[in-house]
Amino acid sequence: MNPSSENEIRKLRQEFKMVDKNGDGRVDRNEMNNFLRNRGVDDDHRAQILEELFSKCDEDSNGRIEIDEFVSFYVDTKN
Repeated sequence: MNPSSENEIRKLRQEFKMVDKNGDGRVDRNEMNNFLRNRGVDDDHRAQILEELFSKCDEDSNGRIEIDEFVSFYVDTKN
């Protein structure tokens, strides 16, 4: 992994922690919904984003996105 990728992943992990309010290393729909609402995303778009994000990132279908799933999704999407 090159240094810029390491920096990107570090930033992703920091962003993830901003969403993960209870600090358990996982983001549930409620945490993500609150994060998006606080960023001014309207109800319709929030619902759409949540559905797409969880369908693509929640690899084990447990209703939560773990930090590794989040980072993996980002890396896969970028590549």
